[in-house]
Amino acid sequence: MATAAKQHIGLKLSDLFSMFTTERQMLRNVSPKTLIWYRASYRAFEPYLGPLAVNQDIRSAVKAGIIGLGARLSPVSINGHVRCLNCFFNWLYTENYLKDRLKFGKLKEPESLPKTLPDKDIDILLAYKPTHGQEKTAHVIALAILAWALARSYPGLLSRTDSSEPASWP
Repeated sequence: MATAAKQHIGLKLSDLFSMFTTERQMLRNVSPKTLIWYRASYRAFEPYLGPLAVNQDIRSAVKAGIIGLGARLSPVSINGHVRCLNCFFNWLYTENYLKDRLKFGKLKEPESLPKTLPDKDIDILLAYKPTHGQEKTAHVIALAILAWALARSYPGLLSRTDSSEPASWP
């Protein structure tokens, strides 16, 4: 559990967060958009952190916040909020408001697959006949990228299924 030094007992996290954002703005010259991001992240966790003082169990409150936000936000969004909170908690530690360093890891994010073109666009690309040298180069590059994306998305698509017949495009 993160505990505070005796001289800081009773300070509310919300007051310390205001000090943090002011210091970031004045001393670190962070952009206004970064300050908006910090405030939005704190606001997302405020139902869990709001009533806490610096000497209370922050770690459990953030874990409860992550679980609570998981019902309505994606892991990517939660990770963004947690990055801002980690920055705030690091500031609390370096300013001696916390004895122990608090750092929360990232949630596992879903892996997204690359999107390919619709079938009609692939047909148009395959049927296109370039006329100039630069068009031919661009067309070959586009076809190579398409073949790579298809091979990656559908590993068995370009492999031979029967050794007696040559591989062909579908």
